Amino acid sequence: MAIGAVVASIVSQYTDKGSKAARKDIAKLGKDFDNAAKKIGKAFAVASAATAVFAVKLGKDAVKAAVEDAKSQAVLANNLRNTLGATDANIASVESYIEKQQSLTNIQDTELRASFGALAIAIGDVNDAMLLQGVALDVAAGTGKDLSTVTQAITKATQGNFTSLKKLVPTLDNSIVKNKDLGKALVYLSSTYKGAARELAKQDPITSMSIAFDELKEKLGTALLPAFIKLTEYIKTDVIPQLEL
Repeated sequence: MAIGAVVASIVSQYTDKGSKAARKDIAKLGKDFDNAAKKIGKAFAVASAATAVFAVKLGKDAVKAAVEDAKSQAVLANNLRNTLGATDANIASVESYIEKQQSLTNIQDTELRASFGALAIAIGDVNDAMLLQGVALDVAAGTGKDLSTVTQAITKATQGNFTSLKKLVPTLDNSIVKNKDLGKALVYLSSTYKGAARELAKQDPITSMSIAFDELKEKLGTALLPAFIKLTEYIKTDVIPQLEL
């Protein structure tokens, strides 16, 4: 019964019959409130549990993303040190460059590092590798090929093998291929596909948002990593031995 009806019962001439009806309505209303409160409580409990589960999963995913990103950075840094004698300052500048390229081109930093490492080793210089990767990113966007494929083709060209590059870009002049002229090849590729990577990225805000979220997860994971390490050590040293008793 609606609240208005309950009030009407209470004020209805104060007859015994009216009072009984009012008490009955109030009792029913009280039960309705109790039932509603229980349902609301259960709903909040379920929501809280779901939130807790989501938070744990998000934390785990974030830490995993941070670890994978750290591995990617470590591999590239180690390769640059061993092959080019790169300093910490060199490596820091490379990471800054890769972070910027990821934002501009919608290419994941792990993929950019793999490409950069291959190009840097092939060309023998960090700064030249940045220029080469800029060309590779534009060629990949302009031809619809993935960055890894383009990187391999350019890497082979630095070693005098232009076959893959010619297949990738059929319009590349035959004389350039015949003379194995890397300089002219890069000038042609740059002038043909210049700006393609950034323009393509501008047309894909969904990927841009996804990459931004991945970056957020990595940063969150980096912040949570010490706590996860402590938890892991606690499980290994205190929990597991107790289970083995």
